[in-house]
Amino acid sequence: MSCWIRIGCVVVMLGAWVDGAWGQTRIGPGEFRVAGEGEHRTSNIERRTSKGGEQKEQIPASDRPGVGDEKQIEVLEVRKMFLELEDADPRVRERARERLMGLGREDLKVLMKVVGEFAPLEEQMVGSIKEIVTHVYLSEDQYEKEGKGFLGIVMPRPGDEDRMQVVVDGRMPGFGGYAALRDGDVILDVVGQPLPQPLDRDVFIDVIKAMRPESVVKLKVLRQGAVRVVAVKISARPAEKAAINAQAYEAKVQELLYRRGEEAEKYWKESFGEVVSGGKGLKTAASAGN
Repeated sequence: MSCWIRIGCVVVMLGAWVDGAWGQTRIGPGEFRVAGEGEHRTSNIERRTSKGGEQKEQIPASDRPGVGDEKQIEVLEVRKMFLELEDADPRVRERARERLMGLGREDLKVLMKVVGEFAPLEEQMVGSIKEIVTHVYLSEDQYEKEGKGFLGIVMPRPGDEDRMQVVVDGRMPGFGGYAALRDGDVILDVVGQPLPQPLDRDVFIDVIKAMRPESVVKLKVLRQGAVRVVAVKISARPAEKAAINAQAYEAKVQELLYRRGEEAEKYWKESFGEVVSGGKGLKTAASAGN
C-alpha cells in the first residue's frame, strides 16, 4: 500500500528544514527561553508590557475597539494571541500557537503589524513566529490533490520499529497534522471510530484516507507521558495519478515539498524578514541582491 505519510525519505528532508529555513522554535540563543511550569520568563515583550516598562497596559488605549470597528478588533485579538506566546503557563502558550496557526494568509498582514509593534524580537521568538507564518502561508498553497484524507505527517518505515505503533516522526507545514500534532506523538486511536488494538499503521492510514478533506478528526494520542484527545483538520491528499510506482510517487512528493519550502522561505524573507528585527537584522530577498 502506498501512502506518502510513511515514506522514510521525507524524514531526511524535513530534518533539514527544521534546522534551517523551516526551523521551529529553537534557532539560536536569545533572551527569550522556554520555561517549565512555575518558572518565570522575561523578554522584550514582557518588559514593554510590565508595570515599570515603556507602557503600562498590554493593549494601548488607542487600539481599543470602538463600535463597529471590526478591523481594530482583529488587531486586538491577534495582539492578545501574540503576547500569550510568552505566557508563563505552557497551556496558554500552546493554545495561542494553535490559534495563530488557524489564521488565513490575509491575516498575516495583521500579524506583521503586531510583530512590528514589539520588534526587534529575540531569536527564540523569531523562530516561533516563523513556524506560524510558514504553516499559515502554506495552508492555502495550491497543489494537485485528490478527494482523500491526509494528515501531512511522517511515520517511520515499516521495520524501523514495532509495526504495531503509529508514531509521528515528522510533520509537513501547511497540512492539518502540523498544527495539532507534535513530533514524537504516539497515535493510539480514533475517537468515535475505535480501531483494533494495538493500532496498525496501514489500518490507520486507510481510515484517514477515507475521510473527507476539511473535516475534523479527533485522535487519542500519547504525548510526553500523558494521553490526550487532539482535534486535527483533515487535508487533501496530494494526487498520485501521475506516479507509476511507489518510488515515482516518493520523488513527486519530494518535489512538492521542496517547492513549498522555497515559496514559504521567499514569503518570510520578503514580508517578515526585516519586521522581526526592527529593520536592523535580516534583509529581504530584494535588498540582499542590491
